[in-house]
Amino acid sequence: MLELTMALALEVQRPMPVDRSDCRPRPHLLRSAPPPPAFSVERIASPGRERMSLAAYRCPDRVNWRVMRHAGEAGQGDYVLGAACPEAVRWIEAVARLPLPNPVLASFGETPRGATWFVLRAHHVTGGGYRRDMELTLIERDGPSQEPIALWAREGEAVFQRCHAEQAERVE
Repeated sequence: MLELTMALALEVQRPMPVDRSDCRPRPHLLRSAPPPPAFSVERIASPGRERMSLAAYRCPDRVNWRVMRHAGEAGQGDYVLGAACPEAVRWIEAVARLPLPNPVLASFGETPRGATWFVLRAHHVTGGGYRRDMELTLIERDGPSQEPIALWAREGEAVFQRCHAEQAERVE
């Protein structure tokens, strides 16, 4: 009985063969966590604390992309595949051309009411480990700004919405 239990335990922990062309999210049965996204951007609107995040993941083929969207506190997740939506790939590639804002090192006192926060994170995996390379926080205090990173993040939300709707139409 013990041998059967151990054999089953080892079977569950054995890595599943990866179809390099399959980029859909899959549950990880191993003890290790799934790889982090290449980057993620989160928008947090202060009055109702509305949250939206987009994360770009490299596919197993190391060529294509997948964009995951998590909305709200529950973190409901949807995804679009870059192979099916070239517009999403263009949005991902645009992150490399974003100008970084000048740093503001002085504190601004209390948290502004009615502000929208944007948090851009870039991630890097080394030797199976996880390390966050960069985190940038922007605050819009008086409505939508012309800050390139905020504009890019909002464009990503619109691109995701269009691609997700197109993907749903193809399935039906």
